[in-house]
Amino acid sequence: MTNYQLWSTLIKYGISPNQLYFLDCCRHKVKPSIIINELEERRVAIEKGYINAENKLTQEALLLLDEFETYIVKTKKKVATEVLGDNFMENINSYINLFPKQRLPSNQYARQPVRDVKDAFIWFFKNYPEYDWKTVLDAADYYVYMYKQKDYMYMMDCLAFIAKTDPITKKIKSTLATTCMEMADQDKEQNNSA
Repeated sequence: MTNYQLWSTLIKYGISPNQLYFLDCCRHKVKPSIIINELEERRVAIEKGYINAENKLTQEALLLLDEFETYIVKTKKKVATEVLGDNFMENINSYINLFPKQRLPSNQYARQPVRDVKDAFIWFFKNYPEYDWKTVLDAADYYVYMYKQKDYMYMMDCLAFIAKTDPITKKIKSTLATTCMEMADQDKEQNNSA
């Protein structure tokens, strides 16, 4: 999908990106940022028939928002497939299923929603393209096995294992990447000593 296709909704309805943003804010009942002139965008929306006298979105406004959202979803799906591979949902489910179906001692449930895990894996594979699904699944299996020996004490949930933001430095750390590296180093040592 090209950017032109993504913006074709704006062209079709004759609206600006600012107008789309304003209407989307109205839909989700969010105050628009100061990056746009809210009063001007409201005036244009009323003039074009996207907002009625009760300040509610009209059917036409909802249709254009739905159409734009459809393009966004298609784009996200394409990105996911390009980054994660064709069988990514199968691999994500295999990954999640490596973690126990229980709460950890931290009171966090070990398994997390597929959508969140998928987004984390998109980040992971963009930042660590040297690893593949086999390596990731082996690393996760190893990680869970090691913590099972300690009754899961201090173990991360399946989402935090992929990526976790340090609350102080705001840097994202991947224990999964560290575990993949550790396993690769162990393989090299074994191959060198053989």
